[in-house]
Amino acid sequence: MTNITKEMLIGAWTLQDYYIEDKQGIREYPFGENCQGIIMYTPDGYMSAQLMQASREKYSVDNMHKGTHDEYAEAASGYHAYSGRFEFDEAKQELRHYMDVSLFPNYVGQSQIRTARLEDDLLFVSNPKFGNQMIWKKAPNNS
Repeated sequence: MTNITKEMLIGAWTLQDYYIEDKQGIREYPFGENCQGIIMYTPDGYMSAQLMQASREKYSVDNMHKGTHDEYAEAASGYHAYSGRFEFDEAKQELRHYMDVSLFPNYVGQSQIRTARLEDDLLFVSNPKFGNQMIWKKAPNNS
């Protein structure tokens, strides 16, 4: 396990695993065991997280503003996204995500703490409040 610095977080990371684990160690996979996602941390202190169920139904029309209410509900139930500022406390190895925008309206204006640890090229991010565990792998340089 490596102590993380803020600079080590900078860049894009792809989701390897996402689950919620209860106190008995039972795991639930909210978006299935093969969900997809990207989280990005920028040098100027912003972040964006996007997670989704791998196989979501397409809308009946090719216009994101013209879906039916059922299509909107189904698409949103398999997707989670928020963005905002972030801070990293190196002494505690804690991230603080600020939700300036979010698919889940209740998150807007909140901040939440995540614990973080780095093992090889994997970043483990947990939300102790909800038991969420996300495992991210550094994305290859795209330039």
